[in-house]
Amino acid sequence: MQLPAGDPGVNIQEINLSTYVPSFPGVYGGIVLQARRGPVNQPFLITNQTQLLSVFTPLNKVEVQDDIAFFSALAFLQQSSTIWCVRASNGSLYGGLSARTASSAYEANPLQTGFSDPTDYVFDSNPDVPAVAQELSIVFSQMGSFYDVAGPAKAIQLYDSPAVGHYFWFSVTGGSNVQTDPGLSGTGHQINISPGYSAALVATAFNNSVNNNASAHFISTNATAGTAVVTNVTAGACTAASATGSAAAISVVIAGSNAVNADDELFLIYGANQGAWNDLIAVTITNNSDNAILVPDPNTFVIQVFYNGATAPVESFTCSRTPGYKDGYGNNTYIQDALLGSAYIRGLDNVAFAPNILPKSQLTAVNLGAGSDGVAVTDSQMIMAVDTLNNPDTYLLTCLLDGAHATVMYQEELDSICQERQDCVALLSTPFADEAASNYISSILTYRNTTLNLNSSYSALYTPAPLIFDQFNDRQIYVGPDGYAGAAISYSASNFEIWFPPAGFRRGLLSKVLGLRRNYTPGEIATLYNNGINPIRFATGKGIVIWGQKTLSSLPSALNRLNVRLLLITIEPAIAEALEDFVFEINDTETQNAITSIISSYLKNIQANQGLYAYTVVCNASNNPPAVVDNNQLVVQVYVQPTKAAEFITLQIIITATGVTVST
Repeated sequence: MQLPAGDPGVNIQEINLSTYVPSFPGVYGGIVLQARRGPVNQPFLITNQTQLLSVFTPLNKVEVQDDIAFFSALAFLQQSSTIWCVRASNGSLYGGLSARTASSAYEANPLQTGFSDPTDYVFDSNPDVPAVAQELSIVFSQMGSFYDVAGPAKAIQLYDSPAVGHYFWFSVTGGSNVQTDPGLSGTGHQINISPGYSAALVATAFNNSVNNNASAHFISTNATAGTAVVTNVTAGACTAASATGSAAAISVVIAGSNAVNADDELFLIYGANQGAWNDLIAVTITNNSDNAILVPDPNTFVIQVFYNGATAPVESFTCSRTPGYKDGYGNNTYIQDALLGSAYIRGLDNVAFAPNILPKSQLTAVNLGAGSDGVAVTDSQMIMAVDTLNNPDTYLLTCLLDGAHATVMYQEELDSICQERQDCVALLSTPFADEAASNYISSILTYRNTTLNLNSSYSALYTPAPLIFDQFNDRQIYVGPDGYAGAAISYSASNFEIWFPPAGFRRGLLSKVLGLRRNYTPGEIATLYNNGINPIRFATGKGIVIWGQKTLSSLPSALNRLNVRLLLITIEPAIAEALEDFVFEINDTETQNAITSIISSYLKNIQANQGLYAYTVVCNASNNPPAVVDNNQLVVQVYVQPTKAAEFITLQIIITATGVTVST
């Protein structure tokens, strides 16, 4: 308690002098997946391989048609437990079903058309019973009934819905009497036949005339000899067809009917996210009146979820249609809230109905319908997805993986994000096509120096593609090297320090790799490395190892080495975060000394752990003269000498003459 001034007692005041530079949080990866399941354009933190498969694949496994980027993420997770995954999609749609009111004559109905946004769904916009087109079977009589009869010809009169008339009349060539156009209502079409025609030929002639002259209204096919089947193009009820004279007998195969709709859609159940995987979901709906044991509260209903043909439910939810309605345990049961806890489904309530209206029970599991995976993902969708990771305050990142999506536009975007954030690096792959080319070294160098032409210390490029065993599909497959480069960084951070070079036999060995697309020769390795490309080397008897740690910086400086950039993306954000504590503090010697002490203490620890050769922190009157102070600024200068890796070791063997003393 703070005592009033002058009152006897002890006033307690806290002065916090414990500010420090935060420690490294661990390696976080980031990757975009062209997945068939999972939230679209929403980063999802994955902590293990099982979770990756359950969230982003329909059947908890990578399938042949799935994105190769899955293997980059799986490789990274061999050494790390944190990777942000974002699903990219192009036109994928939710599937669903509509539940009916308890008084409805209809069952729960799978959707026939998917949708991209649940809020776009319009209740009762689709018919409960779709319209049906009328089909007629027309059986033709023998030729004798078509000729030697004076007057109007035999004719078939058809009507489209609602009442568009067409009639087809038969003109017999060679008959003793001449038939004339009967002049029925609608558009007339003459069909020429001769006495030699059989009933089958008459049916064929009629069939051709219908399709050639009135195809916008009818489709005619020959079902059997002497019979034609006519289908109205427009669904719905229509005026009855007729035969003039004794030319044919007409019977209805399928009676046309109009669509039937009722305002009875009570709520929508749809997939937790877009994709054809929605169609693997089935649900049952149970009311208290149908099962009081399962649903003891008459104001609620139970939705059970089944997946991929399973006979036992994978989830069960007690729901209501009253916002804020709670069960006996205090859980919110309103359908839109309750289903947020589902890994499979979501709900959209039709608020046009009063909250006390309950759904009709659907005791037989019915599948959601109309889910879609959309079309092929383009660079635009990939960029849109990865841009969701651009905020460093929301998503911790150490390295962005390209998932073997080696296109210029996408890799440039990854590098741009890293440069903007200044706390992560992009790990890039050379295109598979360039590695497979007959002149592969030239193709790879052209991609790096001309096609990509990227000059940045925030990106590193790796080649070639590792060969692995795909346990999900019993095959061997080439995958991107980016995931293994990220795993090496994570391994270095866990077992050494983040600024140790993620390469070589101590920190760069690849796990579970069978081979490489190209086994580069020593000369090829040197050529690639001289051009800023990090080769992966097949070392006989020693394993497959990352044999380089250059960035894509073309400037001859310490920043063309990945371990230096990893050091800087570690210390720069950490120091910046510590300095935030001094914003709005008094800019005097005391504050400047405190800042110098905090940063020096932090860098001393980095130096002790082989990250720096030397450092100096300057924050005093020399770089904060009165003009700077008067402008409400505080300048902190940190000079660092990053440690360098021994990449080129010169071994000198000195041969001496006999009798010369050799000392150590």
